[in-house]
Amino acid sequence: PAFGGTPSEPSEFRAGYDDGFLYLSCRCFDSRSGAIRVNSLYRDRLNGDDQFEVLIDGFNDNETGLWFATNPAGVRLDRTISRDGVTTNDSWNTVWESATTVTPDGWFAELRIPLSSLGFQVRNGRVVVGLTVTRFIARTNERVTWPAIDPQFDFQRPSMMQDVALTGVTPHRPIYFTPYLLGGVDRSPSLPAGAGAYRSDDSFVRE
Repeated sequence: PAFGGTPSEPSEFRAGYDDGFLYLSCRCFDSRSGAIRVNSLYRDRLNGDDQFEVLIDGFNDNETGLWFATNPAGVRLDRTISRDGVTTNDSWNTVWESATTVTPDGWFAELRIPLSSLGFQVRNGRVVVGLTVTRFIARTNERVTWPAIDPQFDFQRPSMMQDVALTGVTPHRPIYFTPYLLGGVDRSPSLPAGAGAYRSDDSFVRE
């Protein structure tokens, strides 16, 4: 599709926040809801799916950012961006939530991202971040993006993001708890006096 042309399907992006979370949503209307594509049910492996994506330059440095995406099945993708979108890191994961639904009118997605999962700086009571929201329609290979970014540039470039201001928010350091189970076995072979074969003494460890 030509840059600046009329999208084949209407989309509505919405954003809001409180003192703990950033909320973003997309109403992805689709006249052919039966053709909505979901190819992946694995985190960080979206490929050829319809997608709603949010990119945030928390420090507004035009170089780095965070990338959140979901497909109509609610599968999440998150990664970091560096070097103005040249480099991404798919192994990065943080805490956030997505919820989606598919209806005859299209598919609809909401993201809730804790502010503690974002890095940002408060200056004079305000936080200015870069923001890009985009919808990908897989069957037409069509991307609808705000702000409008010419396809000659990569849409994930922080330098192309729209500056938005938040007030009344403060940075929080996240704390993660990961339960785990540790097990092991210690095997000590020994040759008793007069025996014709070694004996193994096993000691099990559970923690």
